[in-house]
This record gives sequence, structure tokens and C-alpha cells, in this order.
Amino acid sequence: MLNDLLVDHVWAGLLLWIITYSADFCLTMLSSRLYQSTGRHFVATEGSMELTKEFESDVDSLRWSSPRFLKGLFGGIFIILVFWFVRLIQPTNINLYMFFLGAFVLRQLAVIVRHSNNLTNYRLLSKDGAATGRIEYKRWVGYRRSGADLIAFGALYLFVFAMTGQPFWVGGSLFCFGTGAEHLKQGKIP
Repeated sequence: MLNDLLVDHVWAGLLLWIITYSADFCLTMLSSRLYQSTGRHFVATEGSMELTKEFESDVDSLRWSSPRFLKGLFGGIFIILVFWFVRLIQPTNINLYMFFLGAFVLRQLAVIVRHSNNLTNYRLLSKDGAATGRIEYKRWVGYRRSGADLIAFGALYLFVFAMTGQPFWVGGSLFCFGTGAEHLKQGKIP
């Protein structure tokens, strides 16, 4: 079904990538705006709320027209196209294409869930009487939370891979594990 669609039609994989990558950026910007207007009165984070250094200035200034976003979007499109065409030239490389497509799309999906949680929290905090007081987090706490979340998604995707044997899921798993480990490293407890 979905696997056949993704393998046979490059547009399907590209569409998944464009949707998930764009959703990540849009939800990041919405979360940042809601944090700046409401969330920061209850929750303060050291430095930027954006964990990807390349995007910090765009997110902090709510810059929707981001060249970095376009570079990442088109870079992902290029890589997906390369692996899809390699798969056409050498049909035995179908697993490599699905691995990288899963790596790109499923890691974005995990990040989208994190953004959705932030949006929910900030919207709830905007309601009168929803919270009192203020908590301040060091930057390393954000990295540790993100790392733990991404590793949990990596484990979930690995479980799905064990049940299906589809390289799409192992790609997502390994990229989530890798990004999660990097965030845990960046979030070293002082």
C-alpha cells in the first residue's frame, strides 16, 4: 500500500518530505510566537527556545521568510531525488531509498509531535487562572527533554520495523536515535 506508493512514485515521498518539513517550520514559528506572547510569562528558557542553532535567529525574530528553511527543504528534496534515481538505476537499492526517506520524514514527525505539545502547553497557559508563578529552565534541560523524546520515538520506530521489516522505519529509528543522542550530548548536566 503506502510502501508501494512511496517506492513507485517519487512525488509521494517528496510530498511527505515537503509536508513534514514545512509543518515543522510552521509549528516552530507558531510555538515561538505563542511563547513570546504568553508562555514566557510562566516558563523561561535560557537562550533561544529553538534547539537547532542554524534556525535560532529566524525563530527568535519570527522570520517566516527564512533562507535557511528553503535551503533545508530543497536540500532534502535533492537527496530524496538522488536516492530515488539510484533506485531506478539499481533496483536492489530500493531499501536505501526507503531508509533515507523514513529517516527524513519520521524524524520530522517526531519533532512535529514535540511542537504540538509546546503549542498545547502555551495555549493552555494563556487561559486566565491556568497557572501561577514562573519556572526558569537552563538550556541543557531543553536539550535533555528533546533527546529523551527523540530516543523514545526511535524506539517506537524500531519496534514498528521489527514488526514490518520495512527499511522506512529503521531509517526513522536510527535518525531519531542519532539526533536524540546529539541533543543529550548538548544537554550535558553541569
